[in-house]
Amino acid sequence: MDKFQEKEIIKKVVKAWDDAVKPYVDRYTVPIWAVHGNKRFQLGTGITFAVADEHFLVTARHVSDRVKNRGCQLYISDNSPEGSKAFLLDGEVHMALNDGYDVSLIVLSPKQASQLAHFSFLRLSDIDFGQEPLEMGIYYVSGYPGEWNEVPKEGGELTPEGIFYSTHLEPPSTDYDSLQDYRRDVHILLVYSEGAPDWHGISGCGIWRAWQPEKKKYPPELEQVKLVAVETCFYEKSKLIRGTRWAVVLELLIKTCPYLRRPIEVHTGPLKIDSAS
Repeated sequence: MDKFQEKEIIKKVVKAWDDAVKPYVDRYTVPIWAVHGNKRFQLGTGITFAVADEHFLVTARHVSDRVKNRGCQLYISDNSPEGSKAFLLDGEVHMALNDGYDVSLIVLSPKQASQLAHFSFLRLSDIDFGQEPLEMGIYYVSGYPGEWNEVPKEGGELTPEGIFYSTHLEPPSTDYDSLQDYRRDVHILLVYSEGAPDWHGISGCGIWRAWQPEKKKYPPELEQVKLVAVETCFYEKSKLIRGTRWAVVLELLIKTCPYLRRPIEVHTGPLKIDSAS
């Protein structure tokens, strides 16, 4: 096989994964709008997640922090195919205290969860909560860039437009000391190209691992797709996207809802990092 044929096969594999994974990821990816005075704007992205009968929206701390520090009100879309409507996101907010981890957990009431009936909720089995180095493969970043989403005036129909970006892990040759708040045991890094959109607005979205070359899964099998991190930062100079690993989210969840410790650790085993305190 020559290099041209090899490239064509890789392109075919990547496209097959793109086509299979996007509808799956969309089911868990929620746009978050903010209202501050007369201003309405696309602020961030959230991930729907449930443990037992409890439902949550996970996002970046600097997204939910707008409520506390800037007096914004946050709204989410119900993603209805008949025309999306926005609902006030008024659940209790819990944030990792370490700024560098930059994750938050919003508790959804049963009513709020029911308003998201057109979404699905991730379960523990859908997530890679490990702390060991991740393997190479196809990774996806899926969220709602602000430059693509002009929020209509009150009463207008919402038509959120998301990005679904395929990329790969940054090889371990980066000057990590130059990356603000980066910790190798907590974060992952993905590369992005010059032609990528402005990432503002995707904060809090999911980073997903799909195809891994050594597993040779083709055609795509969605059971292989795992959520691995929450997007919390991008380094414009280095062209890197930073994600916070899900072990941090689970640690925060146990602190927020200690009664969920047992079902979580039955699935995950004891969590090792005390990073959300």
